[in-house]
Amino acid sequence: MDRSRERIASDSQWLIVWRTPDHLNGAELPIKGLALDMEKDARTGRWAITDGSAGLRGEIIKSDNLAEIKLFASTFIAAAASGLQDTQETTNAVTGETRRSPLDSPKNAALQATSAVINKYADQIADSIKRDGFYVRVPAGKQFYLYATQTIDQNNARLGGSRVRQPSETAK
Repeated sequence: MDRSRERIASDSQWLIVWRTPDHLNGAELPIKGLALDMEKDARTGRWAITDGSAGLRGEIIKSDNLAEIKLFASTFIAAAASGLQDTQETTNAVTGETRRSPLDSPKNAALQATSAVINKYADQIADSIKRDGFYVRVPAGKQFYLYATQTIDQNNARLGGSRVRQPSETAK
């Protein structure tokens, strides 16, 4: 899936099945190919600019609308926990540079642990959003082109069972 372009990418194995009134009816031929979008403007009858582009265009659906809010909230709380720590200002005698560093205290230890846990939770939410927070829905009946990346040879088609061994193959 190509989320950035709102498309389902497909460049794998396909199965062509002949539906003809002759002896080839039901013949199957496995081939490799790419799915290309078919897009025609219904009002004008002209082909759209995206016609023939790679992948099947669809609509991005969020599976968890609250995931992004959870991510921002947890990151905010983690930052706030870090900001509540008691600090002391120290000055470097050589350079004159001042720096704030947290004090060693039970309060700071608890805030630091809380911040670490919430940061871990934020990372898990971010991974979840990347992994399965979105999916692309292509409408039923969507027409597309199949761009074959190998030769389509009817002589290699098998009648009704390219996935099932043929009698001549089992005798070998």
